[in-house]
Amino acid sequence: MSSFLVFFIVFLAVIVDFCWLDKNRKRWGWMNSWTKRGKIFFFVGFLAISVFVYVTMGVTYL
Repeated sequence: MSSFLVFFIVFLAVIVDFCWLDKNRKRWGWMNSWTKRGKIFFFVGFLAISVFVYVTMGVTYL
């Protein structure tokens, strides 16, 4: 599976959970007071950390 597809699936799953599945804000309620910019930084940071972990663990098996 290509790396881009893996990142896309993980990021899409988090965004779908945040925007669509969590209707009562029970899982993501701790972000209610955050600004839109703060939420964007959080998700971009999450994606960056995911990429870093995936790449560093993949280097071991190259």
